[in-house]
Amino acid sequence: MNEISFNLIKDPWIPCKMKSNEFKQLSIKDVLFNAKEIKEITSDNPLIIVSLHRLLLTILHRNFGPENRNEWKAIYQANEFNHETLDEYFKKWMHKFELFNEPENRFYQIKVPEIDSYTPVTKLNPALSSGNASALFDHNWDSRIYPMVVENAARLLVAFQNFALGGGKSIPFYYSHGPLISCIIVLIKGSNLFESLMLNLIQYDRQHPFSQSENYEDIPFWERSDKSICEEKDGRFPYGYLDYLTWQSRRVWLVPHEENGKITVKKIFMAQGEKLSDDWHEDPQKIYVINDQNEKSPLKLISDRKVWRDSESLLRLNEPGNNYVSPKALDWISSLAEGGIIPFSKRYNLEIYGLDSNRAKVDSWHRSYIPLPLNFLQDQSLVNNVKSFIDKCERIEKLLVKTVKSFIKAYFFPENDSLNTIQWNKVNEYFKGMQIRIQYWNLIDSYFYKFMEEIALQPDYQERLKIISKWINEEIIKAASGLLNTLKDNSKNDPRALKPIIQKFGYFFKNVQEIKQE
Repeated sequence: MNEISFNLIKDPWIPCKMKSNEFKQLSIKDVLFNAKEIKEITSDNPLIIVSLHRLLLTILHRNFGPENRNEWKAIYQANEFNHETLDEYFKKWMHKFELFNEPENRFYQIKVPEIDSYTPVTKLNPALSSGNASALFDHNWDSRIYPMVVENAARLLVAFQNFALGGGKSIPFYYSHGPLISCIIVLIKGSNLFESLMLNLIQYDRQHPFSQSENYEDIPFWERSDKSICEEKDGRFPYGYLDYLTWQSRRVWLVPHEENGKITVKKIFMAQGEKLSDDWHEDPQKIYVINDQNEKSPLKLISDRKVWRDSESLLRLNEPGNNYVSPKALDWISSLAEGGIIPFSKRYNLEIYGLDSNRAKVDSWHRSYIPLPLNFLQDQSLVNNVKSFIDKCERIEKLLVKTVKSFIKAYFFPENDSLNTIQWNKVNEYFKGMQIRIQYWNLIDSYFYKFMEEIALQPDYQERLKIISKWINEEIIKAASGLLNTLKDNSKNDPRALKPIIQKFGYFFKNVQEIKQE
C-alpha cells in the first residue's frame, strides 16, 4: 500500500483570488512565485487568512531578512521574490512540508504517544462544534463527524496553532490559549499579494522586530530537529520572530484516509503543545496598551464594538509618551516613505482580524479594514482629527443612550424619581433589546470611511476642522436623531408614551447643540 502524501510546497491548498477575479487553490511555491498576479488570499474564515499570511512571512523572513531598508527596496523594486533563492530553500526542506508520509517530520505535527483516544477533526475549526465547544455558525455531533478534505484540514491546522482555545485537561498541563486569542491582529494590505506581503515584511535581524534569544537559534518550527516541547506551566518566551510565527500551541497528529484518489481527514490526536509566557508582549502585528504602571497588554477585541473606534491606536506611530504601541509595520512603512522608497501618496488598507472568546468558547471572529493613506503617517495631526471625530461620535452616543434610558424609565415607572435594583434591571434589559447602540454605530459605519477619505485629501488643519463639523452636523447627529424619530413613530399609537417622549427627547436635542456649535 502506497503511503498517503500531501506536500504543502508543491500541492495546491491556499485559496487565492487572482487579479483576473478567478479563484484558485495554489501551493506555497506557486503563491510566492506568482504573488503579483494574486489579488489576495481569500477565505470565509478570517483566522485562516491571517494565519496563512504569517506562514508565508516566515518563509520570506527566513530567506530575505530584510535587515535594512536597502534590502527591502531591492526586493520591492524587483517586483518578485527571488525564485532561485526560494527554489533552493524548498528543495532543502521539501520533506518537512509533508502532512502525512514523513512520520518524524510531519508539518506542524508532533506525535502524542500518551493519547490513545482520537478527537474529531472539527476541533480544528472554531466555527464547528465538537466536544464541549459551542458552535459559531454550524453544529456537528461528534458521533457523525464527516471527513474533511485535506486542503481544508491543512488550512485549519495552520490557523489552529495560532487560535487554539485554552481550557480543559491535557498533557502535560491544562490547555492554554494560542498566541492570537482575544486580541487585534493587523495586516497592511496592498493592491496585490506581493505588495501585501512586502508591506508586512518588516526589518528582521537579531534585534528586530524583537530581541532574539542568546541561547537558541531563531528558526521556523519545521527546521527544528528536536521537537521536544517546553513542559513548564508558565510557558516560555519565543526564541525569535520565526519561532513565534510558527508557534506550536498544540501537539496535533492528523489521521488521513484515501479513497479513489481523494484524501480526507476525519480524526486527530491532540494534546497541549507549548505555552506562550503570559509576560511576553512583543507581537509586531498586535496593538498594545500601556497603563499608568508602564505595563503593556494587548488591545482586546470587543465583539460589539466597531474596531475603527480604536483608529487612534492603529494609526498613531510609536513615539515617546504614546499610550499605545501600534503595529510595527506602520513605523517600518513610514520609514520607507521618509526614505523615498515608497511615496506618501500611496493608499493601503489596515485589515484587522481577531477572535473573541470566553474561556474555552468562541464568541465571534472578526475581519474589517481601515483606510490607510500614507500621509496619515507623515502628518500625525490627521490622526488627531480622526480622534476628534470619533470622540464626538461617542459623545453623541452617550446622549442618545441617556435619552432612551430616561424615556424607558419614565414609561415604565412614571411616578418614581429613583429606582431600585430590580427596576433598573428591567430598564436596562428593555434598552438592551432595543439595540440602540448597535443601530447607531451601524448607521455611521459607512460615514467613517468616507470621512477618512475626504480628510486625508485636505492639507490645511483649519479646513479639516470644518470637514469634521460638516460630517458631525450633517450626518452623525442626523443619524442619531433619526433613531429617536423612529422610536417616536413606533410609539405614536401608545398614549402612555407621549408624555415621556415630550419630556425626555428634548434633553438630546438641547445638549447636542453644544456639539454642533463646537
